[in-house]
Amino acid sequence: MYSRELFQVQTISSLLPAWMYIANPAVIDSTIRPARWYVEHLSAGKAFLTPEYWDRIDQTPCREAVDVIW
Repeated sequence: MYSRELFQVQTISSLLPAWMYIANPAVIDSTIRPARWYVEHLSAGKAFLTPEYWDRIDQTPCREAVDVIW
């Protein structure tokens, strides 16, 4: 579902390598919603995001509960 790819990320002082997980376009389903706990988990990084990007995350429709099947 995801590929792990290495990118160069610009910081204030330099470029740094960073692993990113890229969704496979063939399996993206726009009807699937993330669990609320996951969006709340992302709030830990809010200070590092632009206000516009955080607003997009914060306004994402979520599922309240998730059934986990192992």
